Amino acid sequence: MFDNISSPEFIREYGEPIDQDNNNAYDYYYWKGGLKTASINKDEDKGKIMRLIISSTDDAQFENSLQTSKGIKLGSKKADVLSKYGDHYYKSYEQGADIIGYIDHKRNITLEFWCVPGGRVAEIRLDDADVI
Repeated sequence: MFDNISSPEFIREYGEPIDQDNNNAYDYYYWKGGLKTASINKDEDKGKIMRLIISSTDDAQFENSLQTSKGIKLGSKKADVLSKYGDHYYKSYEQGADIIGYIDHKRNITLEFWCVPGGRVAEIRLDDADVI
């Protein structure tokens, strides 16, 4: 589904990670441009990206150039997300964010938009649906 952090294409696009955090299930890497990834940390799938997160290093700044295929990026309005992605979504609330999520059952992925008070997208997550 997602690239491997060691693939030549991924390295060419994002270079070397800026920082890294590890936990039992995944290694989290921080890349240029506000990209964060979670990848499998063992066995034959080591390095396979299971989660992509686009976020800002400063909550007041929405200067990230990364965006979804439908043009949603940090700072986009919640109304734009709903307009482009439709009415079939789930809602959640976590860490002070109003979360709008979409499930792609064919590809087994979820796409979440974390909106801050004021209705702006502050984080975008693309996950393999099996991520814990």
